Amino acid sequence: MNGRFSLQKQIIWDALQHLGHPTAQEVLEEVQKQCPRISRGTVYRNLNRLVEEGALARIFFPGSPDRFDTDTSPHNHVRCSHCGRIFNLASDRMGEIDRKIEQE
Repeated sequence: MNGRFSLQKQIIWDALQHLGHPTAQEVLEEVQKQCPRISRGTVYRNLNRLVEEGALARIFFPGSPDRFDTDTSPHNHVRCSHCGRIFNLASDRMGEIDRKIEQE
C-alpha cells in the first residue's frame, strides 16, 4: 500500500485480504465488525484511493455493484450465473473460452 497510512485504511485493507471480490457495501459491513463507528464515506474514499494507488483493482459487471480485487496482476474475471460469485481467470485462457462460446 502506498500513500498516507491510517488505521482505517489498514483495517479496510485487512478486510479486503479475506473477502474475495467484495462490493464496497460488503467491505463496509466487514470493517464495521472491527470498527463499528467507521463511516460509509471513509470506506468508499479509501477504496477509491487504493484503486488510484494501484493497490486494488475495480471490477465492473453490468447490472451489479462494482467489486474490488487485491490481485492487480493481469487476469480476467467470470461471474457464476447460478451463485453470483466472482472467480479469477488467467488471461491465457480467454482464447479457449471464446472458441467454446463460438462453438455453442
